[in-house]
Amino acid sequence: MSSVTGTLPWIETLATGDEVVNGDVVDSNSAHVSRQLLREGFPVTRHNALPDDFNLLAEAIREISSRADLCICTGGLGPTEDDLTADVVARVLGSTVDFSEEALERMKRRFEKLGYRFTENNRRSTRYPRGAEVFQNEVGTAPAFAARIGRCHFFFLPGVPKEFQFFVEGQVLPWARARWTDTATVVTQLKLLGWGESHLAERFQDYPTLYPSVKLGYRAHAPEVWLKLTASGRTREAARAALAEPVREAMARVGDSVFGQDDEDLPSIVHRLLSGEGIRETLRFGTAESCTGGLVAELLTRHAGSSSYFQGSIVAYSNAIKQSLLGVPDSLLREHGAVSPECVAAMASGALERLGLDLAVSISGIAGPAGGTAEKPVGLVYLGLAWREGSVTSTLTIERRFRGERVRVQKAAALTALDLVRRHLLGIAQIPAASG
Repeated sequence: MSSVTGTLPWIETLATGDEVVNGDVVDSNSAHVSRQLLREGFPVTRHNALPDDFNLLAEAIREISSRADLCICTGGLGPTEDDLTADVVARVLGSTVDFSEEALERMKRRFEKLGYRFTENNRRSTRYPRGAEVFQNEVGTAPAFAARIGRCHFFFLPGVPKEFQFFVEGQVLPWARARWTDTATVVTQLKLLGWGESHLAERFQDYPTLYPSVKLGYRAHAPEVWLKLTASGRTREAARAALAEPVREAMARVGDSVFGQDDEDLPSIVHRLLSGEGIRETLRFGTAESCTGGLVAELLTRHAGSSSYFQGSIVAYSNAIKQSLLGVPDSLLREHGAVSPECVAAMASGALERLGLDLAVSISGIAGPAGGTAEKPVGLVYLGLAWREGSVTSTLTIERRFRGERVRVQKAAALTALDLVRRHLLGIAQIPAASG
């Protein structure tokens, strides 16, 4: 296949298996390789998924071979009779099926080490079409293989995500880097909280005129919205240069609402900040949560090293616990209610005092589906922040109204609480109202 000059390659994925088509298994492999290839500047053009049907698979491979430059296939390399990939590819190539003796020996040693009994049907996992290039599996059993069919270079990889990713890193990406050196696409993804997709699109409606070579994309990932900017060039450096000014302008337009870029997520960012990155010292941090049930604490303590700052969490669901463990006065609850700015301020201050913290965040709201009133509807959430500077304790509260089902409201509240912490740690004084 000759080099593609000045144009992006046509890349497809093919996921096989009844379980994928039926929805029993989510095809995370195609998503993974698409992300990895895009980082290298090679966007995937098309995804395909087919059941374990010999004729359908053979037909699909022939079709893909006539239009694509690269196809990454996953699944169908196991030990059972419905693992058809090697047989299908052999038929398409007009070849026969061989067994990899090296893979077989590796498998037997692996089984012995793990204490598994080797059965003869496991030998099927080592099958490949004669003439294909075989890649040994360092993290599993079934080898992968590659073959040129028509104009297309195919990689046939195991479906187990860990094994699939091993071959993507070791074989697919190096092949693509070496193959396409004269064209590249660069993508920057800005992640925002507090914006609606339509409001964000309105802010950037003049971009096609200002930057005609840059493609904009929007993705609602509730409660976040992601703005994707894409540019292409003859080299990766040229594509980056084409994207530099549009990204700077985008950042100027949405400012502090951008909490991260590309693969960053809000819990990871707050974790780094609380661990001491960008601030003078590690802070003692904790949470007081009602409607989120400890979700903020969970999102942070998923990260190794969170014990350096995270002291504890009080999940105060009932008013009685708010009073007894956080010291929220009964008179305050009777006058303002548990879902109120006064309550979350008291909850955050109580956590600060009872847990010995430097910084605390609190949440109280109505996650639904029941419990709302005309004055306090489902989705109403108050968030509080309390912090200590010397002998002085300060508090801040905000109100948010989230839409959606219960889990969505809880997630939105938890991430908004983390964003409140992020803004405090970075010294961003203004807390904007939600947009959309």
